Amino acid sequence: MRIAHLLMVMVVSMLVTLTGCGGGGGGSSSRSSGDQILGAWVLDQGWEDLNGVTFYSDGTYAFDFGGGCVYQGPYTVSYANGTITTTEESHLGVCDNFSAGEISVSSFSFDEDGNLIFDFGNENGDSTYVGAEDEVTILVVAYDATAATAMENALTSLGITYLAVARDVFEAMSTAALLDYSAVFYAGGYSNDLWSRAVAYLDAGGNLLIADNDLGYGNHATAFYQNYLQANYVSDSGSDGILTGTGVMAGINPDVSPDPFPDDFTVGAEGVQIFQAPSGNAAGVAVNRNGYKAIYLAWDFDDTASTADEEAIIRVILTYFGLLAPS
Repeated sequence: MRIAHLLMVMVVSMLVTLTGCGGGGGGSSSRSSGDQILGAWVLDQGWEDLNGVTFYSDGTYAFDFGGGCVYQGPYTVSYANGTITTTEESHLGVCDNFSAGEISVSSFSFDEDGNLIFDFGNENGDSTYVGAEDEVTILVVAYDATAATAMENALTSLGITYLAVARDVFEAMSTAALLDYSAVFYAGGYSNDLWSRAVAYLDAGGNLLIADNDLGYGNHATAFYQNYLQANYVSDSGSDGILTGTGVMAGINPDVSPDPFPDDFTVGAEGVQIFQAPSGNAAGVAVNRNGYKAIYLAWDFDDTASTADEEAIIRVILTYFGLLAPS
């Protein structure tokens, strides 16, 4: 990717632990198609008339108290304090029993089964509300929005929940927040970056897919590229054409000729080639070392000519990360 792509809709950076059973990839019927539901829980104890909690990627919430009473407005998340603060902007229906400020979440946590627990505190004591967290949820970093969309479409086809965020949001997230996701899919590269956030995430045992046609061109001297991705840059367009799947990608031979500048590289001693370029060098590598897993693809993912190949590649990557059973 030669020109930076800006993600038009910024998402709140601290949403990672809120992804719930209604999460990701789709919209709510009462909202625009671009809104993602981050959590929609049916609550099983506490206030009888609090029927559900929904957090949206546009930074707003809706608390359904039953009887047509719905509180809504913006929210913020503090991981340091373990709190979610909601601000009432308006309510729908008759809500005589509640007033502004009574529905902030005083704390939240995950239990050992991956359930999200809310404690609303206040006059209601220690009421808790539990909802299941998705087993697999992917954080998609949309530095290249078009390439990110291709990844998201493949995830949706496979029934996998995701949340798309801009690069700046990713950079602001803590390692602990990133690890609440099953994997990070990074669409696009960023030149002259030491990749400290990605490195810290991998050092903590993360799963990373990164796909970009100029990652080697702009970052070949970094430790992230050479060590963490086990790649040694060769040329700026050596992967142009039809690739040959090898190793875990055997049988998948994508045409990436729509990409004018797909890098090629050689693979380090701790990596395994997964795509061979027409040049004879590598166009993809899988790395399993020091407790983390990474896959690097040397082309812009949306320039895979076949959507069937895109889905097949994502399926194999999820399997390699241990997130899908082998098909």
